[in-house]
Amino acid sequence: MHRQSIASRSQFSQSSAQIATAQALRNKKKEYEAISALEQSCAELIVTLEEMATDLNTTAEATIAIGKAMEHWTDMFQILSISLEALSAQDQPSPPNRLVRLSLDGLQGKQVDAERR
Repeated sequence: MHRQSIASRSQFSQSSAQIATAQALRNKKKEYEAISALEQSCAELIVTLEEMATDLNTTAEATIAIGKAMEHWTDMFQILSISLEALSAQDQPSPPNRLVRLSLDGLQGKQVDAERR
């Protein structure tokens, strides 16, 4: 009878070891899944930041272009002012505003002909 209790204890300790191993395996699996999710989130964050960097570079280039255009505004206003002074000094009336009228029917007909070709 003494042998059965030793065998029973041995089976119990093996069973406990298997349970502990299974629990450790489950914990490692959860840890792996969490790390995989973190890695995926980091990859998505990198893509988002790269897209933002591209947008910021485009914005910076556009800002430079706008700045260059605005540099010339004061010169243009000065030129317009001088031109207006010269026109008023000549005592000539300002050129008339001309209204140009185009027949839409004629334009639409040409557009249809161009599309058929």
